[in-house]
Amino acid sequence: MECQTIHADADIDLARVIFLYLKKWRSVLATMAVFAVVLGVYKGVAQTATEFNLKEIMVFCVLGAVMGAFLVACWVLTKEILSGKIACPADVKGRYGLFIVGNIHVWQEKKGTRLDRWLNRCLGHRTKVNTEEACRLMAAKIRLICHNGEKEVLLCGTADQKKIQEVCDTVGKYLPADLKLQVIANPAYHAEAAQMLQTADVILAEEIDRSTFRETDKIVELVSVSGRKVLGCILL
Repeated sequence: MECQTIHADADIDLARVIFLYLKKWRSVLATMAVFAVVLGVYKGVAQTATEFNLKEIMVFCVLGAVMGAFLVACWVLTKEILSGKIACPADVKGRYGLFIVGNIHVWQEKKGTRLDRWLNRCLGHRTKVNTEEACRLMAAKIRLICHNGEKEVLLCGTADQKKIQEVCDTVGKYLPADLKLQVIANPAYHAEAAQMLQTADVILAEEIDRSTFRETDKIVELVSVSGRKVLGCILL
């Protein structure tokens, strides 16, 4: 029986954390300004009229700005570590070593500055996706990974069941007649779905910024003990 490896101690993507920090540039500047003003006023009030020293006040303002930037950095890093959610394809690859069959997640973000758009591209945040073409490509990838004569592949995960079914219906149009993609309920909570894991290999369907590693781990472990494989993952 081939077991799926779960790397619970997967390293934090430092580049991603940096880009997420830069994406908060408005918050960074606002926090820096607030701390700079607070420490500057504190130092100014602490001085008497005869001891007034503009240089010292400026030093405190700079110190406040650095403190503000550092606090935002700590907040971004802590949120990334403790969220426990799948945030990008790299999370799935790093933790489970899975092939990404497709990614049709669309980030609902307001139109920002050129800096915002550049950071979105660096983070892989897309605001538009041609779902039909993406599903056609997913069907081609499924044909590639099903090279052992599989007749059926199960599609399940922690994503919304309706979204999984919609993707399955669209992808299914581009699959050959002798290869069936079937949606089943979350096998971690449905006995009938868990029993079906013995019949075919699985493709996970997870939702970015909603699916958690804890819940996805349960499905991966069930597939492993059933003697089947997780062929890949579709991100919604």
